[in-house]
Amino acid sequence: MARNGRPPADAIRNYAGYGLAAITAAHARSLNQAVARDPQPEEPAHGVVYGQKKRAGVGGKLRDGAVWVVTPLQSI
Repeated sequence: MARNGRPPADAIRNYAGYGLAAITAAHARSLNQAVARDPQPEEPAHGVVYGQKKRAGVGGKLRDGAVWVVTPLQSI
């Protein structure tokens, strides 16, 4: 998105009241997750994280490594 000059809030433009959090691909990979681009018609910058998230607390570790980019209150 940044490469295309789009602000982060553009990713959730159709989702009023929602927020946007981010993790790095390096963080996901450090937890044995695979990361890939997954362009969608409504969001060409979409990505996906593949892997088992219920074992060894991976889901929680992904959450803990996330940072808010757009808080839910900012998107209203």
